[in-house]
Amino acid sequence: MKLFIFFLFFLILNSLKAKDALQSHGKILNALEVFLEKPVHDTRDPYLEDVVKNQEKVIPVFLSLLSQEDTRIKIKAWIAFFPTLLSQKAAEKFFPYLILALKEQNWQIKINAANTLGFFKVENAVVPLLELLQDKDELIKNVAEDALRKILNSSHIALVKQEFNKWDIDTQTRIVSLLGEIAGFDSRDFLIEVTKSKILQMQKSAIYYLGQNAKTASLLIPFLQDNNPEIRRISCLLLGRRKVESSLLSILQCLDDSDVSVRKAAIWAVVQLSGLRSIPTLQNFIKKQISQNDLSSMEIPEDLVTALMILGLQGDGQIFEYCKKILERNDVGEQSKGRILYGLSGIKNREAFFYIFQISTKVTPFLKKICAISLWKMSPELKSSDSSQRKTPFDVKLSKMPSIDTGRYVIYSDVGEDFLHDGAILMEYLHGYYHHFFSPIAKGSASFNPGESVSLELENRDNASSLSKNSKKPANVYIFHERQEFQEYAKEKDKQWPFLLDSRAYYVPARSEMLTYNREDENSVNRTLFHETLHQIFLHYVPDPPIWINEGLAEYFCNFEYKDGIYKTGRLSQKHLALLKKMLIEGCYTPVDHLIELNHHSFHNDNFGPKEMGNYAQSWSLVYFFMNADNGKYRNLTNDYLTNLFDGKKPKDAFEKVLAKHQLSMSILSQKWQAYFMTLPETHMSEYVLDDYGY
Repeated sequence: MKLFIFFLFFLILNSLKAKDALQSHGKILNALEVFLEKPVHDTRDPYLEDVVKNQEKVIPVFLSLLSQEDTRIKIKAWIAFFPTLLSQKAAEKFFPYLILALKEQNWQIKINAANTLGFFKVENAVVPLLELLQDKDELIKNVAEDALRKILNSSHIALVKQEFNKWDIDTQTRIVSLLGEIAGFDSRDFLIEVTKSKILQMQKSAIYYLGQNAKTASLLIPFLQDNNPEIRRISCLLLGRRKVESSLLSILQCLDDSDVSVRKAAIWAVVQLSGLRSIPTLQNFIKKQISQNDLSSMEIPEDLVTALMILGLQGDGQIFEYCKKILERNDVGEQSKGRILYGLSGIKNREAFFYIFQISTKVTPFLKKICAISLWKMSPELKSSDSSQRKTPFDVKLSKMPSIDTGRYVIYSDVGEDFLHDGAILMEYLHGYYHHFFSPIAKGSASFNPGESVSLELENRDNASSLSKNSKKPANVYIFHERQEFQEYAKEKDKQWPFLLDSRAYYVPARSEMLTYNREDENSVNRTLFHETLHQIFLHYVPDPPIWINEGLAEYFCNFEYKDGIYKTGRLSQKHLALLKKMLIEGCYTPVDHLIELNHHSFHNDNFGPKEMGNYAQSWSLVYFFMNADNGKYRNLTNDYLTNLFDGKKPKDAFEKVLAKHQLSMSILSQKWQAYFMTLPETHMSEYVLDDYGY
């Protein structure tokens, strides 16, 4: 009898628990539906705060939703629930499902699963993610690669080597880059084997990462004799940057290479290996180049420009007359002239100073800026401090990083001396380029104050005084040698934003700092600087801009072509276009009227997931549409919108006002925007190029 009563009590208790569980389940589902009905999903929403507080009750509900066969239900569950908000222990319940989800057909589910597995560094996901690198979709491959970058370490080398040959060439190339970046010295044996590959990109990747480490860089010396000039070039650069003294004799031979890019790399390598002892070598190189040619008419190759710039920086006054002849020519590119003017800053005598001062009144805006840097560097009384003594905001290690102070920027980088000087010139280029874009628009706004404009500060004859010690504190630009240094800095200085550890770059307005790290793709750092500098300059005009236009402009300008010393920005982003077409076809895009109202939290709501990726793609696409659609018909719409923002109008009001002015409604704009991109060929070339600024 007692046993029967106990059993009955047990059934009643379980029944009550089941009833409570069902009621709880229903409440969660109702809250989920309410959340999904909101046009904008913000990570600060009370619903998500409740999810975090009541993880034990919520997790079973979402696991059941994510296990449904209906793809639409799964996608809705992902939108309404971010596992990255959970603790590591709570999230572990999702890991088996997430690994299985990598095999789903839907791209959004795959991306969410890969991102979450990478976020929590799930070791069991390594093999499935490696397999995902062979997906047909380039977008999926990139997300899988990013996830692996967070998980892989030296312990995975044996596994990767064992499975390596079964993957296709693209996957193998990605794996070489991943292991080289993450495992470093521990991956040397694997990388040495890969240098024997007949696949150029794979071989380049292996050489690049061997050259990143001082312990293995000497292994690149034999590659200075390689048949491929690109292999010789990258080997020269890396041997110089790592200061491998045993390579000097071989590099000297490269000064006579048949390829100009190899000779240019060899010049930098010799300088980084020999310092001032390289002056006679470079002098002989220049004499050999011009001995049988007329400097006033001969073609001016990049290696000659580089040698002249470096000798100038080293204070060699003998090259002054050569430089003057080149600067007086009209057929020499602005980038070449800029480098020569920049080099003259090392010749600290009256003749050079007054020559630069005089020429600064006759040149383009970009060259005016380079003249200003040179004059500032030649005038100690104008310098706020010696860049080598400048206090850095981090620690002793950072304070010892090589740096260049242009007056407007202090560039810190341990990548290499060539990298520093190129970075200094590029940052001044970008400063002028973006002010040249925004300043005419700002002048048309009611709030424009000529006294506050910085865009014309170098148009004045008194170039040097504009960079006096009373100027605004320069911005710091950190370009770290490797990702680990970048992460250490982010962890130390910006630990309140842990997601920055997984980014490749960021800008901190409060400290006026840009941070990134060097990568195998040499253009990637330049694209990053184009992007982050846009934020810096745009914030000067609009302190709190709508995030869609801030990121849209940055993405628009960082897609560029560089050829013959000229940057052509606003090129079509294949990555954004492919994603945008997916979203438009599936109807999973953010409506334009909602996109323009997103704030920082709702824009980045799923932490590098499909929603955030989509917001970047859509923001870029709106800017691209306004600049190019209907033969530039809506180009002035962008200017009018920015003018309204400069005047301090509310973003939504500003947008609706300019739509009305251009006889558009939100619905008509949305239709035209969708139709434009659904029919846009992947070979489309942007028709809008910024007015000539002498670049």
